Amino acid sequence: MKSNVAFVADFERSRAAVLRVEKMLRERGECVEALPMKLRPDESVRHEWRDEGDIHVKRRIEVKHRKVDFTDDFPFDTIIVDQCYNVERGYPPLEGYYVVNAALTHYIYITASTRKFWFRKSRFIPEQNRVCECFEVPKELGIWGVF
Repeated sequence: MKSNVAFVADFERSRAAVLRVEKMLRERGECVEALPMKLRPDESVRHEWRDEGDIHVKRRIEVKHRKVDFTDDFPFDTIIVDQCYNVERGYPPLEGYYVVNAALTHYIYITASTRKFWFRKSRFIPEQNRVCECFEVPKELGIWGVF
């Protein structure tokens, strides 16, 4: 078993490695946060002491409340994800979109992993009184859920 002195020395030295990895991930365009490092109070709690990890990676989830009634099926063949310029913002990286029905009882989750199947379409958006470039996705690629 490692001595407490050796453990503390390793713990303090590891901070430089955590910060180095955080910097590398940021340079790659990731949205990350190195968490504060908390040393256990003393050696007696070494088996019970847990931190929450070294680095957390953040992803963006967008939520769209649609004026559409749906429960188990969507009334159209495709789902409007969002305007293209909103989707193409890159930071933090997109995780997915929750499209919520008018009654706030059901949702469809569109994961960013389906992005290669999204397509552009020009649509008139009444709330904006103009034509907008939007991404749409076949409804079969959504993950359906109930609140």
